[in-house]
Amino acid sequence: MTQRFLFVTVLFILIATFLHCGGSRKIATEVQPLGFVPFLSENLSPDPAYLNQQLQRTLITSGSFNVIPLSSQPMVADLNTLHQLGDSSVQFILTGRFLTETQQTTAGKHIPAVAYLPKNEVTVKAEILLYNRKERKWQTIREVEGVAAKKGGVQFTGLDKNHPDLQISAPEYARLQQQAYQHLFFNIIKILEKEMEIKKE
Repeated sequence: MTQRFLFVTVLFILIATFLHCGGSRKIATEVQPLGFVPFLSENLSPDPAYLNQQLQRTLITSGSFNVIPLSSQPMVADLNTLHQLGDSSVQFILTGRFLTETQQTTAGKHIPAVAYLPKNEVTVKAEILLYNRKERKWQTIREVEGVAAKKGGVQFTGLDKNHPDLQISAPEYARLQQQAYQHLFFNIIKILEKEMEIKKE
């Protein structure tokens, strides 16, 4: 019993080391215009129109962007098309694709063959393309992901991915899915703020 208590104590100390501290976001000193072309979707379960609406809303409420819709239809346009879209004073245009949505059980933070704190993860991925109209080139093209997880109880000696603690009901999956997309959108915002050199105070 003493050894088990020791294992649990060590495990949670390790886990605590990796946890991120919370904090409020800094405010942009100047809101920058951002052209927006709706993302394509690769046959994902959420409605593409809903995902694009949520992405636009998150961009607007971030306080860093004045979002300017440039198309009503999802597309990844070529450079010439993007250069001609909408107001020519808009330097940056965002477009992209929603790529994948996966679910998997992982070992989480653990001490191999001793103790595990497994979790069931929902991971969503998108490809973002940020066009710099002033320089007539892609500012960045990269894949971004968002993850949400349901943690199970501590397991010892071996990892049981089928443990009842790790099973996800339909309502739980919907909640995790929504959280994963929100994390995806926030990660996109961080990349855009860096690429567009948006200063924060």
